[in-house]
Amino acid sequence: MLALPASQGRDDKKPQSAKEQYAALMKDFSTQQREIVAEVQKAKGDEQQKLIQKYYGLGKDFAEKFYKLADDNPKDPVAPDALAWVVQNGGGTPFHEKATDRLIEKYPEHAAIRQVFQNLGRGPGGEDTLKKYLEKDVKPRVKAAAALALGENIASRVDRLGEKPEAEKVAAEADKYLSQALDLGKDSADLKQDAERALNILRNLRVGKQAPDIKGADLDGKEFKLSDYRGKVVLLDFWGNW
Repeated sequence: MLALPASQGRDDKKPQSAKEQYAALMKDFSTQQREIVAEVQKAKGDEQQKLIQKYYGLGKDFAEKFYKLADDNPKDPVAPDALAWVVQNGGGTPFHEKATDRLIEKYPEHAAIRQVFQNLGRGPGGEDTLKKYLEKDVKPRVKAAAALALGENIASRVDRLGEKPEAEKVAAEADKYLSQALDLGKDSADLKQDAERALNILRNLRVGKQAPDIKGADLDGKEFKLSDYRGKVVLLDFWGNW
């Protein structure tokens, strides 16, 4: 009788690495998204609306899977990516807050930190939440991201106030946090650049400020400057073609 191969009857398939599991989850998520979109295009009325809601709720269905992947592989490079995915797509699930806290605490250098604080700022009580992070003993990059999101949130109220007296007070508060972000994020090129841009807009380009002089050519090709029309009402129409 011939001897059977030692491997017969035994499953020698290697378990997936964390990176492979992450890629598989991403692929599964994208596939389901495409399938729902295809169904939406065929459906009508209430059925179509239900499918649209299903599409936007798909992230919630995957949040636990991505969080578990990060939880099972805390030292793997894919862990912070999985947590960032939950933060960006798993809102309204029990895993969203846990993923946010873990990403901030364990992976403060991750590129998604900026987006994390922007999302926190937009939520209920967002500004208070951001201020709490500024009081915590966390890495400078984390505080810089929190200060930047807070400053941008406050600055967004300035233009809505227009030339009302309280606009200057709100602008001063926004300036304080944006300056703090610039100081704390001086060693992070992305945060530094974003803070500088936000400060420039707040200080020079908001409602009530004098428009910076610009140069251009009219429809006849004649060069002109905005300052040539000082004292007149000017409508600037910015547009692009891609």
